[in-house]
This record gives sequence, structure tokens and C-alpha cells, in this order.
Amino acid sequence: MDYEIDMDAVDPVVVGRVILLVCEAMLAAKDLDPTADECVVAFGKIIQMVLDDADNMPMVH
Repeated sequence: MDYEIDMDAVDPVVVGRVILLVCEAMLAAKDLDPTADECVVAFGKIIQMVLDDADNMPMVH
């Protein structure tokens, strides 16, 4: 799947907040100790879900 992102149109503050929230959620999940591979796969699945459902997700512009 090809998907282009205009990096100049992306708000770096929003990107930073999303990263912070994801990290906080991972830290709050005390029962998880994911490997690097598991994190990469999880983030890949999140990206795929966002791209597949972009028309139905209000957070995606």
C-alpha cells in the first residue's frame, strides 16, 4: 500500500503528544514486557488500522 504524508503539514506538537500517550499507556500496562519485535508489529498494526479505517475515524484528517 502506498501512502504519502506531507511532513510539512504534520503538527509536531500533536505527534509528540501521541508518542507520549502511547508510551504512558505502555508503562501503565504493568503486566506487559514487550520485545522490540512485538512493539514493531504492534505499531505496524496500529498504522494499518488507521489507514484502513481512515474514512471512519474522526482523529484522522
